[in-house]
Amino acid sequence: RSAVARKVRATFVTVPATLRLFFHDCFVQELGTGRRLGTGSMHDGLHYLDDNTSPAVAAALSSSPLEEFMLQHRRLGHISFVILGELYPNLFNKVRKEDLVCDACLYGKQIRSTYILSDHRSDVPL
Repeated sequence: RSAVARKVRATFVTVPATLRLFFHDCFVQELGTGRRLGTGSMHDGLHYLDDNTSPAVAAALSSSPLEEFMLQHRRLGHISFVILGELYPNLFNKVRKEDLVCDACLYGKQIRSTYILSDHRSDVPL
């Protein structure tokens, strides 16, 4: 079985941990000691954490409303935040509007500066 691992870092978990997702189950493991912090299983294509998983680990693995909102923004082709807020009003109300910044959208709206005027011209045609 091959595993897909990603690092989990949050203020709730005081040690670096790894989330490993397998075909039938998953677990959260402390990187230094290898101690299991939580386990889970797959049902209908989704991984669920078991009840014995500590609330701190579960909180660290869940995404914030801002992360979820930005994920939907990217999935829908960088749709405007106002329109996305109409599609997901409950999620939109949970995020601070000042935090809604998308670098890709900002770069896409930039215009380049004009070329510097020069007196030099090519003597040979391109």
